[in-house]
Amino acid sequence: MLLAATGMRTRAKSLWEAARLGDASTVLRLLSIGVDCDSSDSGGHVPLYLACKAGHEEVAVLLLAASCRVSPATSRGHTPLYAASYFGHAKIVSSLLAAGASVDRRTQSGATALYAACANGHVDVAVALLAGGAQPDCAVQHGVTPLWIAAKHCHLELVNLLIAAGARVDRPNEAGVDPLSIACHEGHVAAVRMLIGAGAAVSRPAASAAADPAAASASLHEPLYIACARGHTASARALLEAGADVDAASRDGWPPLFVAARNGRLDCVQLCAAWGASRRCFSLPRARRVPLPEPPRFDSGRKRGGWDTVHRRRSCSPRWTMRSPPGCSGRASGARA
Repeated sequence: MLLAATGMRTRAKSLWEAARLGDASTVLRLLSIGVDCDSSDSGGHVPLYLACKAGHEEVAVLLLAASCRVSPATSRGHTPLYAASYFGHAKIVSSLLAAGASVDRRTQSGATALYAACANGHVDVAVALLAGGAQPDCAVQHGVTPLWIAAKHCHLELVNLLIAAGARVDRPNEAGVDPLSIACHEGHVAAVRMLIGAGAAVSRPAASAAADPAAASASLHEPLYIACARGHTASARALLEAGADVDAASRDGWPPLFVAARNGRLDCVQLCAAWGASRRCFSLPRARRVPLPEPPRFDSGRKRGGWDTVHRRRSCSPRWTMRSPPGCSGRASGARA
């Protein structure tokens, strides 16, 4: 009995290795002698997951034909569909969807297959997932949507695709940073123009922000303020041309002209001045001046497979970092397969 169990375990390991390496003939032989196609290792990795992650379409098709489970999850909640989407294997994604894979199943950190595809710029995978019923606004653990991450990395085809699929262009993450703001921060002027063309708000009136807590959080810094603080003149110009208020101050009371001057962004200073920015704060008495905050930063920190989380540090300076927020246990591993 013990010898039989040991032999079965050895054959299961052989199946895992053959699936990982794409050895279709060995996989077929092992399946023909009755090796369990749903056997998993200590991390919950089944042969189908290993084949999908490595992009071995023939092996994946063989395993699906052997009636293996379509959506088994690893110990971290990663499914074969998630792995194939993350690594951009569009044909395998289509095969899994045709076999009934759960399109919006989340990992432990809340990431979906569509988020993984958008984080890594896989347009053909995103097309297949949206056609299979994926929700375009399905946010990960900290409110980051597929559109947000696509705008951050300037995946323009994905931005356009998600907007066409109904993604909300003004939806912020938990830190109040929306897709337009992150595109301005990164200096992706093409993404900025695309989002503006889709209806993204270039200015946030104080009245509406006071009435809506979510809007108040989102209006911590205007997109123009962020662009000027970072020195992205082309993005700032696109915002002004779209009607952004050149004197719109951050919640700390400082307009774009002053943060641009403070950070030495000469081109942005000249641009704001050309658009008629007010210079009155330069003549305020020292006793009435509010300390100018640090410019907004979205530090990439340790990027774990496309996972991006933004939150405000516990300090007086409005900075954001890509680490997990206080009180969130464990490492952020949303889009790592």
